[in-house]
Amino acid sequence: MRKMWFDEERLKMYYLNRFVSDLEDYFSIPNDATGFKYVGDPKRPSRIFYRSSAEHQLMFIALTSYMLAAEEVLMRKVSNYPNYELYECLNMFGYPIAPIAKAGYELESMLKHYKITDELWCIEEMNALRDAMKVVEPFMDDTLTRHLKNWNNGFFAELISEEMFDKIHRIITEGLQMLYSQRYTYQGLTGAVVTYQDIAAYYRNCYYDQFKKYFSCATDEGTYLKVLRVYDHGNERWADEMPGQTAKENLLFASIMLYQVMAEQSILDVAPQAIIDFHLAFGWPMISSGPGGGPYLHPLKMLEYAGLSPMKYEAPILLEVVKKVFYYLRMDMNAILNVKQSAIKDQEAASRFFEQCDGHVRSRIRKYLDREEKSIKNLLVKWTASSEDCWYKMLESEGIPLMMEMKNT
Repeated sequence: MRKMWFDEERLKMYYLNRFVSDLEDYFSIPNDATGFKYVGDPKRPSRIFYRSSAEHQLMFIALTSYMLAAEEVLMRKVSNYPNYELYECLNMFGYPIAPIAKAGYELESMLKHYKITDELWCIEEMNALRDAMKVVEPFMDDTLTRHLKNWNNGFFAELISEEMFDKIHRIITEGLQMLYSQRYTYQGLTGAVVTYQDIAAYYRNCYYDQFKKYFSCATDEGTYLKVLRVYDHGNERWADEMPGQTAKENLLFASIMLYQVMAEQSILDVAPQAIIDFHLAFGWPMISSGPGGGPYLHPLKMLEYAGLSPMKYEAPILLEVVKKVFYYLRMDMNAILNVKQSAIKDQEAASRFFEQCDGHVRSRIRKYLDREEKSIKNLLVKWTASSEDCWYKMLESEGIPLMMEMKNT
């Protein structure tokens, strides 16, 4: 999810020009017999959450949250109910009356009642909402203060107090904390918990850009990238540089690259004559370790050459990410082997690939990958407790060849 920015100028423009119309777009706002506007049921679908920018959506949620919290506090402070002077004051401010605010349901329940929480999908959106609220609260405190001082010659000016705004702040904070906790997954001390949504978003939006930067020698072959040397000197990369911006991205990058090396080697083992068409047809990168090992070097040694091998204490963390990434990319590989059109980037190359890889050959590719997945996971488990200090020695101690057998292409 891209970073969103909120400042007072943007908020002011949105509040003055769009907020009231967005309220009327999202809610049905009927007038009762007295002529006051009330918050009714939400309309579906709403233009706000289908056509507006992400910033506008979150400003709408933040401003609506402030409206509901402020109405709850003001209705508690005014003793008689219904209080038509307060309703008129709020309507003149642009706020329809939310009867649920009088019931003291608290913000999280009110947002849920009005189905606004349905529009908050992930923890990143909650973080962005928290950022938006940091701008909304002081702006709305000042705006509401001016209105209460001026409306009907200051009829409700006596309500203005530091205590009132403290209560509004507390209702908002507690409500957002509850919403945040519902979407938060404990991430341990490393913050490296990875979901399938994380993998999909990273793979689609970040991986290949970081791949090209990390392997600066990569060349664009039309539908795929080709890397002939993964080590640092061949890529203008200092030894301690990492591909991602966070530890989680580094783990995802290493896990994806590991599987892509395995996939390439599965073709080299079972149908080496089809390797170029594999890359052309489906866009998976061609990865070579450099002179000597080429694309045949064991995947974990390839990772080590690339400066992406886990330390002993990191292996269990990488293993958990590997399990999820392998499952995710196996679905992509299955789409390829099942001749799904959505996986094809070059139709002519795909036709040639499938001419050389019939059902029996594709079954052997799957079996190769199944064996390799299990082997890699097993080696990562053993790496943690092993006394060996590099993958060459580790593989040798396990009786695993450092390089796969080269077959004629």
